[in-house]
Amino acid sequence: MRYFILVSAVFLMISCKKEGCTDANAINYNKAAEENDGSCHYESTIAFWFDENKSDFYQAFDVTEFRFFVEDELVGTADINDFLVSAPTCGDSATITYTRSLNLSKNAEFDYEITDQHDGPIQYGYWDATGNGCVVEKM
Repeated sequence: MRYFILVSAVFLMISCKKEGCTDANAINYNKAAEENDGSCHYESTIAFWFDENKSDFYQAFDVTEFRFFVEDELVGTADINDFLVSAPTCGDSATITYTRSLNLSKNAEFDYEITDQHDGPIQYGYWDATGNGCVVEKM
């Protein structure tokens, strides 16, 4: 009887598919998993940037700094003279880059706001975040 139980247990362990996250876009992707168990977690990134024209325009109004918020959370600041001459790639060190967890969702929408050093509004909008995605947003 013990032999039968042992053989049955080994058979069940071998025949069961390994569960885990099977989505390669998830941060916890498990290439050994054969069956998705719904545990996939996602994150997304946004990178803000501005060019010389934007810098020159706001300097005329005594703006010295841009402040970047996502969902009312300050995610970075930039000196007004730290402009770029062309569009960056996502994650470029010259950008204000923010990564946010989407938890188990593949998509989410977040609001963002850009202000000056005195919290004067400059720009606001919405970020359509996708799992393992990155958006480059020009001011």
